[in-house]
This record gives sequence, C-alpha cells and structure tokens, in this order.
Amino acid sequence: MTQSAAPALAEARAALQRGVLEDAERALARVTAAAPVPDRAAAALLSGNLAYERGRYVEAEASWTLASTLYAEASDAVGHSTALANLDLAGERLARRTRLESRADVLQAGVLLLILAAVLGVAYLARRSTG
Repeated sequence: MTQSAAPALAEARAALQRGVLEDAERALARVTAAAPVPDRAAAALLSGNLAYERGRYVEAEASWTLASTLYAEASDAVGHSTALANLDLAGERLARRTRLESRADVLQAGVLLLILAAVLGVAYLARRSTG
C-alpha cells in the first residue's frame, strides 16, 4: 500500500516559496519511491526547482525530465506541460552559461596576448636603449 506524500510536498512547496532551501530539501527527502506516481512527479518537479534556485541547471534539467516522464505516466497534462516549460528554462540557462564561458575564454586569451605584447614591447625598448 502506498502512502501519500502530500504533507511532505506541501512543506517543500512552502519552504521553496519562503526561500528556505534546506527545509525544502529535507521535506523532499521524505518522499519515497513507494509514493504514488503523481506524488513522485511533484517531488521531481520540486527537486528541479530546488536545484534551479541553487544554480545547478544540469541537475534541474535531470529532475524536470523525470518529472515530465512521471507526469506523462500519470496522464497529468498540466504537470507535464509545467515540467516541459521548466526544461526550456534549464536549457536557456545552460546555453547562456556556455556562451558566457566561451566569451570568458576569448577575453582571457585577449588579455594574455596584451600582456605578451607589453612584455615584448618592453624588451624591445630595453634593447634599443642599450644598443
């Protein structure tokens, strides 16, 4: 017999809304694999939200993918749509992070080239003044 995880889910939602992420995490830990599919779907969705709030976008994406699958299994169109919309958010954040990291690499290479040019310029001037 499965037991509803509704109290733990309600507690997790409330903690997330208050921004108390540790309390939300503790509440979600009480949702077991034996919980009904809709409850496990909600727990996966909330776990994704928690990961997203912490900036763990890959983890959020994995949780929301699971939530999407579970909501589809439970024939919950609203939950499934919510999970898919959240997946889009994670994808956007990951793409943005990749672009920013790429720009940071280019900027770092540019700074190194400027430093190298300055060092070579100083060496050239030093040789000219002594020669």
